[in-house]
Amino acid sequence: LKQKPEYYNGYISRARLQNLEKIIKYLQQDGEVSLCRLPISKSMYKIELEISPDFDSIMNVISSKHKISYINLMCDSPKYRYTDGNHIWNGHSTKLTYSILSQLQ
Repeated sequence: LKQKPEYYNGYISRARLQNLEKIIKYLQQDGEVSLCRLPISKSMYKIELEISPDFDSIMNVISSKHKISYINLMCDSPKYRYTDGNHIWNGHSTKLTYSILSQLQ
């Protein structure tokens, strides 16, 4: 089974990052844009760190380049319950929304 080239050095390919920047530019035409790293379970975060240890640095560079905020909510991960380690349980979605809003103010 042949892997896509972007999986050799982490899961973030140059094409994905370019598309993210296109989306940011497009959305900035109509309003304020922020990047937000949503919390995930500790076990999922451990996997992410192995695959892309520089993820936050990359997001910080992109947010600085486009003069937008980058909100990292990983430190809040113990506050939430997850359905599968990656998705926030529906009962905590309002709590997460208020957390994001408080970071934007």
